[in-house]
Amino acid sequence: MRSLRISRSLKQQLSFYGLYIGLPIVLLTICGVGGFYWLRQQPDQRAIEWNSMLPKEQLRDWRYIVIHHSASLKGSTTGIDRHHREVNKWDGIGYHFVIGNGRGMRKGRIEYTFRWHLQREGAHAGGSDKSFNEQGIGICIIGNFDKAQPDDFLIDRCAELCACLIEANPGLSINTIMPHQHVPGKETKCPGEHFNMLYLKRRVAKSLADRRALREQQSAP
Repeated sequence: MRSLRISRSLKQQLSFYGLYIGLPIVLLTICGVGGFYWLRQQPDQRAIEWNSMLPKEQLRDWRYIVIHHSASLKGSTTGIDRHHREVNKWDGIGYHFVIGNGRGMRKGRIEYTFRWHLQREGAHAGGSDKSFNEQGIGICIIGNFDKAQPDDFLIDRCAELCACLIEANPGLSINTIMPHQHVPGKETKCPGEHFNMLYLKRRVAKSLADRRALREQQSAP
């Protein structure tokens, strides 16, 4: 009888701990994991500021901003870096910036690569004129814009990045933004036949105006 009472007492204790301790831990874990994945699906709308992207080395004499697409429905900086190292046999990812589309990278997230941090020449432009690698900032937007046009949010994130780069680099302007396909001697449709460069440049102009107006407002007495 005593062993039966001990057994019942043990079951009651286990039931208590399972209900009031184990179950909350499980629920908190599920909520935490779910919240993490939910957050990853939310668009990255953080302001793009020059102070947050200051390179480690002195700025190169940048003269171009070359726009690319990944030509894939999903992707990430890490995946592109691995492909460029293993397949292209380069010393790492060829772009200076990558913008995620929510599939492999958070939508609108902008990642700066080692080429930007170290102010290294790009390995993205190709063509007969090497200056587009040596003096061209490569921006890659994840997506295949031969199949569909990028949504406005991705265009605006790219435009904000371009505006920030133009403000901080005297050799850059709206007119120095170009699609990869316009690099001399490069046969490519990149960044895709559905990518509207004129629309991107209009968004860059708006972003520059908005940033200038904000600075004037903040400096006003």
